[in-house]
Amino acid sequence: MKKIFFYCIFFLTSLNIFAQNELSGIWEAKDRLVFFEENEDSQDLFIVLKNFYGWYYDRAAEAEAYSDKGNRARNDATPKNAEHIPYTVSKDENYQSWYFNIQYTKRDSFLVPMVNIGDNFFLNFYTRDLDFSNEEEMENAKNTYEGFYRGNQVSKGLQIANQKENENIACFYISGNKIYNIRYWLTDMEYSPDYVDFTYGEDSFMIPKHIQHGKLIYTCVNGRSKKVRNTMPPKEFKSSDYIFDQNHRVFVLDKEPYLTKLIDKETFDDLIEIIRKNNSRRHPPIQPFFKDLNLDYHWDLIDYIEQNNEIIQQVRRRQKAFGIRGKDMNN
Repeated sequence: MKKIFFYCIFFLTSLNIFAQNELSGIWEAKDRLVFFEENEDSQDLFIVLKNFYGWYYDRAAEAEAYSDKGNRARNDATPKNAEHIPYTVSKDENYQSWYFNIQYTKRDSFLVPMVNIGDNFFLNFYTRDLDFSNEEEMENAKNTYEGFYRGNQVSKGLQIANQKENENIACFYISGNKIYNIRYWLTDMEYSPDYVDFTYGEDSFMIPKHIQHGKLIYTCVNGRSKKVRNTMPPKEFKSSDYIFDQNHRVFVLDKEPYLTKLIDKETFDDLIEIIRKNNSRRHPPIQPFFKDLNLDYHWDLIDYIEQNNEIIQQVRRRQKAFGIRGKDMNN
């Protein structure tokens, strides 16, 4: 029994190490850089925020062991100590989908699902229900898009602060040139693997009653009902409107990838060099709000009007103690 337990622990650990090695390197998003360390002993998020519209890179979260490396900056944008946020990662080989369980505190955690298509990570993705033990079904799936696609918790990605769980998850059913958007909502019911009837007009399908995301359960029916609630009319399906993987197992709704891997940038030293080069840039001076115009203020006319006004003359005499007037600057 002890040997079985040991082998199970070794197998799970090996999967995690393998996943880390595939992830290892530097990935870029619009607002941050994410670094995955190859060393399995360092399971903390590495996040570099692109602050001030990308003009300053802040080492916001990193492993504690790296806090003294790379001359960590001290300024208004970078705090003395970075955040230390542990996480674990697992992978579903069938869909190339990854699940990052981020542990913000002892009680607070958040599950971030992402899918990898062409060295890009996407957040808003949907996985097709397929029997991976049936080779014929898997081969036929490459030539069609038909079937039910399970949704996931669409998050903001790898964040330093915890996120709020979504109350709804979308799933899709593709039938010919029609695509149905099916809403699943958060429930406190126990998970059921049963399938229920989805009917709209002449179309009828069997779809999962519940969708499980981590510890959360989402449902598409009321109570013990076996019919999907609030079915909506389909939209026209065009494969060109979506990004599919080459085997038609996954599609994404994101217009752009969340993370893109940087080529030939794999180490912490590479990350530090990227930060150094970016932060050595200097922003050009802000352009003045008003253009420099050669205006004629007609100072002679102003002096003529003011010459017999004793009050203004007293003000002018006091002004001389503070500096020259505007008219004297051009003389």
